[in-house]
Amino acid sequence: MTDWRYAVRTLARSPGLASVAILSLGLGIGANVATYSVLRAVLLDPLPVSAPQELYAAGWNSHVRTRGILSINSTSYHDDNTGLNYGSNFSYSLYEQFRQAGGDGLFGFSYAGSDVNVTFGGHPIVASSLLVSDNFFTALGVTTVVGRPLIASDDRPDAASVAVLTHGFWQRAFGGDPAILGHTIHVNGSAFTIVGVTSRGFYGMSKGGPVFRPSDLLLPLSVEPLVYTRATPRSLFGADDRWWLQVMARVPSGQMPAHLETALNTRFRGTLAASSSPALRAASTGEIRMFAAPRGIDSFARGLRQPLLILSAVVGLVLLIACVNVGNLMLVRNVARQKELSIRLALGSSLWQLVRTVLAETALLAIAGGLAGTLIAVWGARALVSTLIAQSVRSAVEIGVDGRLLGTVAAVSMLAALLFSGVPVLRIVRGGLTPVLKQTAGAAAPRLTAGRLLIAAQVAISLPLLVGGALFLRTVYNLGRVPLGFNPGQLLLFHLDPSLNGYDADRAEHLYGDILQRLAAIPGVQSATLTDVVLMSRLQNNWTFTVPGSEPRNVKFARIGPAYFETFRIPIVAGRTIGVQDHSRAARVAVVNETAARMLFESDPPLGRRLTMQTDPPADFEVVGVVKDSRYTSPRDPMPPTVYLPYLQTTLGRLGPMTVVLRSTIPALSLSGLVTAAVADIDRTLPITDLKTQVDQIDETLGTERTFMRLLITFGAFALLLASIGLHGITAYAVARRTSEIGVRMALGARREDVLWLVLRQVIGITSVGVAVGVPAAIVLTRLIRASLYGVEPADPASVAGAIAVMTLVGVMAGYFPARRAARLDPLSALRYE
Repeated sequence: MTDWRYAVRTLARSPGLASVAILSLGLGIGANVATYSVLRAVLLDPLPVSAPQELYAAGWNSHVRTRGILSINSTSYHDDNTGLNYGSNFSYSLYEQFRQAGGDGLFGFSYAGSDVNVTFGGHPIVASSLLVSDNFFTALGVTTVVGRPLIASDDRPDAASVAVLTHGFWQRAFGGDPAILGHTIHVNGSAFTIVGVTSRGFYGMSKGGPVFRPSDLLLPLSVEPLVYTRATPRSLFGADDRWWLQVMARVPSGQMPAHLETALNTRFRGTLAASSSPALRAASTGEIRMFAAPRGIDSFARGLRQPLLILSAVVGLVLLIACVNVGNLMLVRNVARQKELSIRLALGSSLWQLVRTVLAETALLAIAGGLAGTLIAVWGARALVSTLIAQSVRSAVEIGVDGRLLGTVAAVSMLAALLFSGVPVLRIVRGGLTPVLKQTAGAAAPRLTAGRLLIAAQVAISLPLLVGGALFLRTVYNLGRVPLGFNPGQLLLFHLDPSLNGYDADRAEHLYGDILQRLAAIPGVQSATLTDVVLMSRLQNNWTFTVPGSEPRNVKFARIGPAYFETFRIPIVAGRTIGVQDHSRAARVAVVNETAARMLFESDPPLGRRLTMQTDPPADFEVVGVVKDSRYTSPRDPMPPTVYLPYLQTTLGRLGPMTVVLRSTIPALSLSGLVTAAVADIDRTLPITDLKTQVDQIDETLGTERTFMRLLITFGAFALLLASIGLHGITAYAVARRTSEIGVRMALGARREDVLWLVLRQVIGITSVGVAVGVPAAIVLTRLIRASLYGVEPADPASVAGAIAVMTLVGVMAGYFPARRAARLDPLSALRYE
């Protein structure tokens, strides 16, 4: 206890050192814990169900290309050994066969119709539904906190429509009211009775993503015709060529999934081989594989795995820099306290007692840094989640103060304490504290070789952060200068889906027409249009088109409304654009961009030519216009061949969801209230979602690059600050140690410039050693982020040179001030200095 009290008093006498050390450790610890918390929540945490490690997902792969099978809201599973991707979806008839082979441990679920319009008390809400089999709750071990789960009697065509709410949706939409049981809600216009609420924390089978969102409602499979409004035929149960069910199974611990895999393969191949459909018979040559799925549908992992792993390495460097800096400060401080420690040795203190004193001080700093790091970790983790995951994508990733977070803080704090206390303690143990009681006045203090090496290491570690920040700065700059082919300024976007309210094609056509007229009349709106593809959203439509006499080509396409090209400011090259005359009863027309015209028609003039979309049955379109190329999914991607079709001529029975786009003469978001009111005047039960500007959409698409740029620049600035503090401390100590020598030199005629250079060359030498080590390290490490860069190479000379220049300038400035004080010393005072 005495050591702790002494450590507190000692640190209190050096508030500047303690503050710098605590803030350095707090940022280093907080950044690491925040990153690990997000990495754990996104990539490691399993589903909140019973024994998630026992869950396996079924996937299929065909060895031949199959056409004619439509997979609805599917994902894929990757086999690292073969490099093959396996599809996740199956038809209902296949699911029934699998269920017979797998028993009660095998269950199905579907994201078909995941977006639904929920109306309760007259207020529409867009929610996410999950269709589940009758044994879903029992197979997963999901319980309810209110009411009951779904049971087998609920999953019959003649059963009353019932729903179970997830706990999060119950809290958000109904305020956690237990009286909600038995109440009726309307889902896509159909009445459902609420029978239960799941346990806290359960979010369905996915933590989130643009397709597989956390679930709000759990519904029986039998209600599919009521919630999936875009199917042909009306119900998916009898459509063997529509694959819409995902299949998982529980394999008890100690058993291997190979037996189940064999049984499913037998059912899979036998069922498809007996089909009358050529597409299904072709698929029978494939195979079923079982993939471990403790995290359910890991939709976030693919896009965020590499960024989070890279970020983990970056924050690890930050912690190392902080520890090196604190260790150096402690080393300088212990050397400055050498007389005190020598007196304690002379008075009978043991070497172990001195070590305990240093360890108590470092432990106090680690504890204080851990407390500061906890606050930074919670705030930083939430900020990191909101930055990495687009605002338009709802997720179940939550970061809070819990036992795991506090335990991680404690572990990282202990690691930090061991790192930064190592050199000072080692110096004491090896007898680096020479008693100074026998030293004569004016004897020089010991050289601080270890401190200089630590500063050089700090410079070397900081340099890759600076180079990385410069590379991402150039990447974001390059992406911002990419020609998009359209003008994103003053564009406002929002999403509508009238099919969720039961609109057929004719009603939806009139609805969209009325909305466009009403919006065009709003003051400040120049034009309004529709599209089913939001540009720069990474989402895309691909389809096969053919031209008479040519091979089928797969190209991008978009369903658009009148004034589309005028709204986006995409120039017309030849012919005309799509207008109000291109309605559902008019002759089918198409507009192509220049790249599509070259790909499909080569050197022939495209105007007036026929273009066939390979639907069932095929649809012919006449090309009436050619427009300039524009970006489609991302500024990174090249201009793709794109076919534009009137949205009213490609309905396939239903119009479905569309995005409305407005061009305004005033700030776009200022129109949001008027837009919402205009839609509500036409249909008050039709909710608006994803309201944003086109510029915001581009920022979301470039979110990863911008995040890395900001973080690396922030951490690089932090590393520079710590390096400058360390260099300043080492230089100040060197000046104090050599004060008498400086006085002699000045008495013998040395000029102030000579003294200034005498001190600065030490700083330049330390910085040069760090740069010599750091540049090769930076060139090697930045290769890891090559895939995230754009228009710049990892070993970009300008970025490396800029980082070296900044590091050198900061180092020289940090050493300049103590060097200037040394140059201004009075020779007589310096000679009398002890």
